[in-house]
Amino acid sequence: MEFLQHLWLPIVVCAVAVFMCSFLVWAILPHHKDDWAKLPNEEAVRDDLKARGIAPGVYVFPKMDNKSCNTPEGKASWERAPSGVLTVFTKPSMPKNMICTFLVFLIASVLIGYVAWHTLPGHAGSFGDRFQVVGTIGILTYCFSFLPNMIWFQASKRAMVNCLVDGVLYGVVTGATFSWLWPVAEPVLKL
Repeated sequence: MEFLQHLWLPIVVCAVAVFMCSFLVWAILPHHKDDWAKLPNEEAVRDDLKARGIAPGVYVFPKMDNKSCNTPEGKASWERAPSGVLTVFTKPSMPKNMICTFLVFLIASVLIGYVAWHTLPGHAGSFGDRFQVVGTIGILTYCFSFLPNMIWFQASKRAMVNCLVDGVLYGVVTGATFSWLWPVAEPVLKL
């Protein structure tokens, strides 16, 4: 845990910086606005979900396990359209979601700092050396963790590319923040 003693400032500043980038990307910039398609006859679908009493949660249809999907009935169910994943939620709590998102960025920054502390030699050389290592760790953290879910649940290619672009931005911000605030060795006075 020695790394926390030395890297607490870049960790906290990085979490704040990536959180602010995330806000900018999702609330201000327009590139995510078409990541999701509008349901045809949206109000009728919403009314039907409400009438059926569908509670908030994530649903998959058809719902099967490995055994049942290989039965004749299971195979027939997959052939019958549509199949999908449905996420139903109540009105989101912006404060709660923002706090949880910040905590994710803070934990990611702690883990990035941990890996960087044990990867970079001594006091980590130049800004460029630190940026190269920490930026790469940041890009790996923010670009690739979500892709398997997006692939399996058939997110659009546009949404995947947009999230990859966001991840590169978050990684660059991470690399720059840690490189800028990385503790440097105290100069040794020679007499």
